[in-house]
Amino acid sequence: MGPKCGSYISCNKDFTRFEFGLSPEAYYGLQDLEKAVFAGCLGMYLLEQIGSNEWGKTVGLMVVLKGKLGEEFNEISEHKLSEILPVIGVDSYDYIPEILVKYQQ
Repeated sequence: MGPKCGSYISCNKDFTRFEFGLSPEAYYGLQDLEKAVFAGCLGMYLLEQIGSNEWGKTVGLMVVLKGKLGEEFNEISEHKLSEILPVIGVDSYDYIPEILVKYQQ
């Protein structure tokens, strides 16, 4: 199952790797943690789905942010739910916590 293509998501694998591999880090560097969590949640799912090696870097950052933010991480992802669901859908959103666990194993 490949990623769903939303209005601002390209199905081009190279673009997806670039956009979702780098943007969470950029937002984190700018201390815009809400955008970092949003881009990272999308990124780790989409990058894993296309089989990109970069998914580990993105999910690693999400593990760091989840540890740093605690419950606020979940609050941010829930707050961004209306923006995440059109891109990856409910089932994929529900898979995000599993990706975090998978990475930590």
